[in-house]
Amino acid sequence: MDMPKCTICKRSLKEVYKITGNQPTWALRNMIKALEMLPLMNTKEDNERLAAAKICLKHPNPQYT
Repeated sequence: MDMPKCTICKRSLKEVYKITGNQPTWALRNMIKALEMLPLMNTKEDNERLAAAKICLKHPNPQYT
């Protein structure tokens, strides 16, 4: 079965979940809050992690489906 791709970063959902470290929902929400506080201080990796965390909240983990 072909994995759906993320429209923002063109990555599969498995890769997106790897970026965030397969965190629980509450940890993803905290990560988003923290990374959105001072966006000017974020590195490229932080911005990728922020986008991945937002995607993870919208889509179920493919590992468990």
